[in-house]
Amino acid sequence: MFIVKSFVNLRKHILLSIHSLLRSFFMRERRYYYEQFFGTDSLFVLIVKNLLRPKRFLMKFIYGQVVSLPSMISLGSSIKPMTSLLDEWKGYLDTMKRDGVVFIPEAFKAEANNLCERYNITRNDYPPSDKYTRFNLEVNDPDILNIVTAPIMLSILAGYYGCQPYLRHLPAINCTHPQSEKDRNFRGYNNFWHYDTVNLTTAHILLNDIVATDNCMLYAKGSHRTHRVQLTDKDYYYSEEYMRDHFEIIPCIGNKGDLVLFDPNGLHRVDLKMGTFRSHLHINIVPGNDILNVESDRQTDFPCLTQSDLSDLMEIQKQSLKYVM
Repeated sequence: MFIVKSFVNLRKHILLSIHSLLRSFFMRERRYYYEQFFGTDSLFVLIVKNLLRPKRFLMKFIYGQVVSLPSMISLGSSIKPMTSLLDEWKGYLDTMKRDGVVFIPEAFKAEANNLCERYNITRNDYPPSDKYTRFNLEVNDPDILNIVTAPIMLSILAGYYGCQPYLRHLPAINCTHPQSEKDRNFRGYNNFWHYDTVNLTTAHILLNDIVATDNCMLYAKGSHRTHRVQLTDKDYYYSEEYMRDHFEIIPCIGNKGDLVLFDPNGLHRVDLKMGTFRSHLHINIVPGNDILNVESDRQTDFPCLTQSDLSDLMEIQKQSLKYVM
């Protein structure tokens, strides 16, 4: 145990030292790099960091997310072609591959209305807070089931991954209602430019109309194609100045029922606006890695799904629920 702990401490010290050297030589622009904001897309720096901590890159590679791999090698599960669906939504798929984010208007308008009524999703029912108000839902809710198995979403993700997409965990309703200016620097909100779990894609179904003057997510267009990894706690977040000078920033806004589908390996953050309210259904999808065992927070009166309930679903839809049922 002592030897293992000593090795971990030594490795941490080495990474800190290397990060200090990289900062001294390649991150000297104080306008971009300061305090905890030493994230950078400098090619040389990223090559060094990925060589020192290759796990994240290797996880992308073995799931076929760096280059397409033969099915006998890739950990991603192959799927039957969905040519008609992929042709129907090819424009959305191409946009997501290019930009890392795509907006699909009114994809789930009826379901969004039902969920808001069923779970009382209003700014009055979810008062101001210094963190997200979030609760997980069961897939036996018929509107949740319609959304998470929607051919429009699964076909785009199957094309994006090149393999079977899976729900990483139960979907959740997330409400953002900051109570004061101090919440801008509070860790209860993801208010700093960052990236998330490797190979992850995320779907937001808007549960209220959102405009640019409301709380909304900001996304750095095209930033999903870079292989990022951190060495220390200091080089994870990116500064606002760096982001504004290096990327086109897209506000993720729209109307109730709109689908925002994005790759959170791209840089993103929430943009907090005091006194405004945002709510959305949050769904995380992966090709099979980093599955989480999450329990539902809100029980419903709907009966549990059975094989007969699933019999009309296509195989890709059934398989997408593998880890949440």
